[in-house]
Amino acid sequence: MRKPSNFLDELIRVRSDTGTLMEQNIAKTIYDIIASDAYFQEHPELFGAYDAGDRFNRPVVWALKRGKGEKTIIFSG
Repeated sequence: MRKPSNFLDELIRVRSDTGTLMEQNIAKTIYDIIASDAYFQEHPELFGAYDAGDRFNRPVVWALKRGKGEKTIIFSG
């Protein structure tokens, strides 16, 4: 598992100019970060990349990490 401080460093290094095919790069990086997490390695059905069908073939990367309580937090960007 990567350290959280490395997430930002890793994401900043990715060229992903808005409105270009390069946005696929950031989606792949986010997907790879999620896939490296031990929780998601045990629960691969709880993350993925949805083909949104847009003109740049940018997938929507998603993940659901189940907690112990009844509250849900959703992050979107």
